[in-house]
Amino acid sequence: MWRTCSAIEDIERFLAETRRHTTDDDAWRASIADKCTALNERLSSLSARMEHRMHGARTAIGELRSALTQYRDDIANGAEFPSLREFQVSIGERYDTLVETLRRRRIAGPAELARAAAAEAQENRRPKLKRAVFHILMGLGCAGLYQFVVDKPLALALELSFVVFFGGVEILRRYSRAINDFWTDRVFGGLGRPQERYRVNSASYYLWGITLITLFAPRTIVCAALLILAFGDPLASAVGYRVGLWRFRNGKSLGGTLTFFLVSSLVVGLYLGLLADLGPATWIGLTACMALAGALAELFNGRLDDNLVIPVVSAGAGMLFLHAVG
Repeated sequence: MWRTCSAIEDIERFLAETRRHTTDDDAWRASIADKCTALNERLSSLSARMEHRMHGARTAIGELRSALTQYRDDIANGAEFPSLREFQVSIGERYDTLVETLRRRRIAGPAELARAAAAEAQENRRPKLKRAVFHILMGLGCAGLYQFVVDKPLALALELSFVVFFGGVEILRRYSRAINDFWTDRVFGGLGRPQERYRVNSASYYLWGITLITLFAPRTIVCAALLILAFGDPLASAVGYRVGLWRFRNGKSLGGTLTFFLVSSLVVGLYLGLLADLGPATWIGLTACMALAGALAELFNGRLDDNLVIPVVSAGAGMLFLHAVG
């Protein structure tokens, strides 16, 4: 099952690369042709392993291999974009059929599924520089706007407008391949993860999270939670992926969790010290409470997106702390 998931992810990346077509580039043609051949070989091996397990998947794999072979041949023969585009659509449709067949039949046992899920989670934690920079800049921008420019009613109006827009796009993506391709390849190209092509985009979760905390939390708590998400999450991923120190059963690491807490404490402590009118004890306590809550949320979160869970949990912890100290 792990090999199946790995092959599926490779096909997703391949499809994304074909959509960034440059048919007048010989290097691009050669690269795509080589990847067609490599994917074909992997699918052949996958089909052989399924010989006695699932006929439907073998049929879907066979159709996908035929489409890849034809696409490779057309590239080698100098076909231009209109012709190639037809085969890109054909490959995508056959890929969708294969994925749906695998999901419907669930051919792996519990142990295999658990290993596959762990492998996918590890791949999801692979840090991306562009994504990390975007994450930090977005958090700083949102926190700065709310702190210095907009008031709560205007912030909520803007956030709800974006929630409606992004929600509409998420619905349309399910019914239109063109919209889904544009959204994932053009709008979030280089920032998204492969699985987001077929799942809710992380940006939508981000909007839901900041809208919730803006609705219920005071300005200081909202900005602190946004800074925790902006800095703690990407830096924890980078350190956890490369260093780790010690890994928990869910694949996350002690090094990543400690990094999250320390970085969040530093950033939030600086923000509260400069812009919040708090006594020393409250300032230190609120900083530690929110940073720890965010770190634990990131560590134990499983199925929900961090962009939703981290700001909501850290903001909730901050509000409870302020209520407790009066």
